[in-house]
Amino acid sequence: MEKKENELFNTAQTRNTKGKEGYDSLCLILLSNSKYEQSLQFQQFLFDYLRNLKQEHQNNNLQHRQYMIATEHSESCFTIGKLRFDETFSKNHILHNPRQLAIHKIGRGGGITFHCPGQLVLYPLFDLENSSFLQKNIKWFSDEFMLRSLCVPFLQQFSNDLLKDVKGQVENIEKGERIELNVGGESEMGIYISSSMKLCEQSDENNSQEKKRKLASIGLQLSRFVSMHGVAMNLNLSSQDLQSFRSDIVACGLHHVKMTSLANELKLEEISNEQYVHMMDILVAQLGKCHLNVDQIVHTDLENSKSKVVNFSEQEPSSELLNFINSKLFQKN
Repeated sequence: MEKKENELFNTAQTRNTKGKEGYDSLCLILLSNSKYEQSLQFQQFLFDYLRNLKQEHQNNNLQHRQYMIATEHSESCFTIGKLRFDETFSKNHILHNPRQLAIHKIGRGGGITFHCPGQLVLYPLFDLENSSFLQKNIKWFSDEFMLRSLCVPFLQQFSNDLLKDVKGQVENIEKGERIELNVGGESEMGIYISSSMKLCEQSDENNSQEKKRKLASIGLQLSRFVSMHGVAMNLNLSSQDLQSFRSDIVACGLHHVKMTSLANELKLEEISNEQYVHMMDILVAQLGKCHLNVDQIVHTDLENSKSKVVNFSEQEPSSELLNFINSKLFQKN
């Protein structure tokens, strides 16, 4: 996506809603070539940074910038949320690990899930207390804001646009056909495929009930109304990674769910660079619809130790943020 980054910056500038009442300023961090440990370290820094700001300005009702990391992890791994990690858990949730992938025990809610190349992961580092519109409620933030308001419309638009691109190239796409998405119920939060497209995998005739197809998983942590961790959306997973997701673990402990990806549903071999750029255009637009004004973009490439900042506001990026990138993240590459 680096080749098209200027197009994304221009998009963000045209959608900038500076000074509009009821909006929060957002610094969107595009983190390229990141291992899971690096993105976790980045999250922890911003998490602590926002909580420290609250402590310093606790009597001033300060409204400051929110942060969101958008990344694709460069290496496959498992993460486990706040569940007891013992032999019983391992037996019930980790079925196999033939690839000997790393397992990270972290502070978010939920059970075990899988991260790999081909996912878009959004990590919101938000202060729900010092905001123009956010509610101080993790269930509202998770279900209503992150899933229903932000990620479902974003993925719905992107999948519909992908369908337009592939019509005539892939068999069985009928005119007007589209993927329909929905949010799961109380015990199965995430984003699911609810369409009956002929493109998707055929159900196993030996199964009396077809498994639900899950496209995105969510797990959040909240401390002093500051959020951490986020949503992983499966866009274009390799066959090996998709197999690990399906066969090596019981994702989120849901035996009746089958993980899938957009490319898998549409029978696409890949999602092109141009389509990824268009995807980020849709994301920035949807963030604006969610009352988040993207007034700063920080593109950080960990593989090449390069960082570029585009600022659409009068407020300069946090010096602590830039120092952290240069002194901590780049030094470990």
